[in-house]
Amino acid sequence: MKAEGQYLKLLPVAILLLGLLATWLAWRIADGAVEDRAGLEFRLAVDTKAAAIVGRLRAYELMLRGAAGLFFASDHVSRDEFRTYLDILQVQNDFPGVQGLGYAQVLAAADLPAHEAQMRATGVAGYRLHPEGRRDTYAAIVYLEPMDERNRTALGFDMFSEPVRRAAMEHARDSGDAALSGIVQLVQEIDNDSQPGFLMYLPVYSGGRDPGTLEERRRTLVGYVYAPFRASELMQGIIQEGGALVAFELHDGPDPTAGNLLYRDHGPGTLAGRNARRDLDIAGRHWTVLFAATPEFERRAAAGSEAPAVAGAGFAISFVLFLVVLLSLRMLEERRRSAQAMHAAELKLQQAQKMETIGQLTGGIAHDFNNLLTVVIGNAEALLARRTGDDRTRRLTEMILHAAQRGADLTARLLAIARRQALLPRPTDVTALLREMEGLLQRTLGAGVEVEMVMAADLWPVLVDPAQLESAILNLCINARDAMPDGGKLQITCRNLHLERGPDGNGGLPDQRLGDYVTIAVADSGTGMNAETLARAFDPFFTTKPVGQGSGLGLSMVFGFAKQSGGHASIDSAPGAGTTVTLCLPRSAETADAPALPHRPEPIPAGSGTILLVEDDGMVRDYAAGRLQELGYAVTAVATGSEALAVLQADDGIALLFTDLVIPGGLDGRQMAKAARQLRPGLPVLFTSGQARTAAPIRLPGAPPLRLLRKPYRFDELATAIRDLLDQG
Repeated sequence: MKAEGQYLKLLPVAILLLGLLATWLAWRIADGAVEDRAGLEFRLAVDTKAAAIVGRLRAYELMLRGAAGLFFASDHVSRDEFRTYLDILQVQNDFPGVQGLGYAQVLAAADLPAHEAQMRATGVAGYRLHPEGRRDTYAAIVYLEPMDERNRTALGFDMFSEPVRRAAMEHARDSGDAALSGIVQLVQEIDNDSQPGFLMYLPVYSGGRDPGTLEERRRTLVGYVYAPFRASELMQGIIQEGGALVAFELHDGPDPTAGNLLYRDHGPGTLAGRNARRDLDIAGRHWTVLFAATPEFERRAAAGSEAPAVAGAGFAISFVLFLVVLLSLRMLEERRRSAQAMHAAELKLQQAQKMETIGQLTGGIAHDFNNLLTVVIGNAEALLARRTGDDRTRRLTEMILHAAQRGADLTARLLAIARRQALLPRPTDVTALLREMEGLLQRTLGAGVEVEMVMAADLWPVLVDPAQLESAILNLCINARDAMPDGGKLQITCRNLHLERGPDGNGGLPDQRLGDYVTIAVADSGTGMNAETLARAFDPFFTTKPVGQGSGLGLSMVFGFAKQSGGHASIDSAPGAGTTVTLCLPRSAETADAPALPHRPEPIPAGSGTILLVEDDGMVRDYAAGRLQELGYAVTAVATGSEALAVLQADDGIALLFTDLVIPGGLDGRQMAKAARQLRPGLPVLFTSGQARTAAPIRLPGAPPLRLLRKPYRFDELATAIRDLLDQG
């Protein structure tokens, strides 16, 4: 026994050393993860831009095919019909970078004089074929829309006269498909803003159809629909795809050189670091795209490292574990001395007594503890807002704020178990709430869990606090995920339930009042529970997970929330058959409001007017009064409900009542606010509480506005709640 005691004394030191070792390993992993994440983001941006280039040119090819369809539908397409097609397409608005859409007619040398005469006769004054020179076959531009100053200069141009264009046109003719040309200077380049250009061609055969063979294609070719492009203007519409943190340059051909550079969105030699290459085959042409990360991308990647946070959190957790183990050993020694007496007491303790004891304990502690946390969080926020002091002081202040917030979260869990949390129930659309949670659930549960939602088409609204309902559903889904370590299926089923039978036959809902309810069943295909585990599943602090992976509070919180909301929770499970947890929540007689729009961060709102502050805790009262005065409000602060009513009777200038729900003096916050509304109908009331002594929902006579601010509250939450109520009032 003595040797065992010596080993136990060394346990805290061993825990500390192991924690520091784990912290070092986690820091190394986090540091490496930064580079992996940056590489993934870079590849995603590269692939997005490459796909945008291909997709844009595919769209232009479809535009050409539509124009070719005109010639399939009619033996002769007039200039007005061609222009009408372009007007319908709205090329300049929807197809940035393309100079227009044209048609080039294939002519034999003998047809040239008649062709020029016909073009002049149809309204193209001064039309002539150019460049001059005799050739066996011509491909003359006869239509080109929109007919602006640039495009007008291209009419009559023989595209067979230039080798690069001719090679692409012959490829299109022989393949029966679209073809891109190499780099050319467009005929439309009539000013000093000259850019590399290229063209896309689609052949038009006699009768409109592709004859299918090489010989017939060459024999029946009558012309080409085509589109000219200025490379820089085309790429300007694509440059935003994938973000501005990745630059690229585009080359015509498989071997990038300065001579075949088609487009570059950065200065030569200005980029270094990570890079990538993508080879694109588009319309018979091979393009090479070279990508490089910009300096801004590299700066963001370096700034996003979690390694410092991991190290700090690891050190903190290691020391906390050290202290916890040290204190636990001391407590263990005490528990050994009183084990026999504690065992006798536990045998006499019943479930109802246990829950009542927990409720009384957490309710009393939570009120005072949340008051303390309100002051701690508020003053830590004030210190951070001043932006004074060195970095170490700021980090220490942030640690204080983080630790206080964790304390607030723990207090909220205990209040939920004790069914003493302050709820603000309102009609809630369960279907809309679950649809909004879908993205969160997919991210939280991971790809290995298939999520299915089955909801009745006429699902009733329920009367609950929607924020707490969302938390309860998320808790159940996380528990379900943990019960499926190799993945599986999670199904959320919602239906209406009307209880008509008595407590002994009401569908597994003991002690539930008759009436209308909505059930939300969360079922998994996991390992399930045996009878012993199932019997204790809702017990506070009971968990089957390894030490450090579960607090045992999740299901207790869900059960406490359901009971406090006037409903019930039950579990059905068997080993190997999965688990189903069902929430039964009361139907609302009123229609649910539309879901709130996503919150957009805004500056902390100030205001004016006089606020009556009712708070029995002196530190909280002084803190709240000071922060309200910082916002520009005048404050009258009192400690009891009777003092508050006296102020309201004497002062007509009170713009808003801000009161704790738990105050001494014979009148609690609800009673005092109800009397205040009788004195001043329509007076905006903002409640705050670290706990609620009863589970009754907050309702007051008279019209809203009414709101609940849970302790400990943040400065911006206080400012926003005050401002919203005053604006509504």
